[in-house]
Amino acid sequence: MPLQFAGSDLIWTQLLAGDVGGAQADLPARWESAQHATAWTTWLIAGRLATARAEIAFEAETPESAAEWAQRAVEVARRTSRRKYEGRSLVTLGRALVRLGRRDEGLEALRSAVRIADELVGPVGRWSARAALGRVAQELGRDDEAASVYTEAARLVDEFSGTLAPQRAATLARAPEVTEIRSLVKPSTPAA
Repeated sequence: MPLQFAGSDLIWTQLLAGDVGGAQADLPARWESAQHATAWTTWLIAGRLATARAEIAFEAETPESAAEWAQRAVEVARRTSRRKYEGRSLVTLGRALVRLGRRDEGLEALRSAVRIADELVGPVGRWSARAALGRVAQELGRDDEAASVYTEAARLVDEFSGTLAPQRAATLARAPEVTEIRSLVKPSTPAA
């Protein structure tokens, strides 16, 4: 089991580092390895890998492929009650649907991902889901919605950052997604 978990962690680490090609090349071996997991870990690892596969498709393949893999990952996550991976897969599905011109469906998938992230409480997932929705809303000219979700994302980042030691807060501040979120939030104007 630890080997299979480590393999799925490696795929996610590659994706987080922007090494989509490496993740894409390593995924078949990780799928094979997951077949040797036991009991409940089989579906947990499969769900993690299905979600990663959808993200790989989004970054390296066609929007159709990304939507197909994301829908599969959503179904696996729902079947196994893995809300975290359902939310992540809905983000990928939403982005893919928008690329396919299915804007309303894409936005709804992203909004669903935000609702799931809020149920799970984790601040990183909450601001990340909002950043994805904000990006797409901005692309589609829905500036008010983008501003609203980016403002909320920034509030979540700032609250979390306030709980960290200064060195860790500084590291967080340099994270690309955090930099993006903070750069897109309009500073509030003081009341007269």
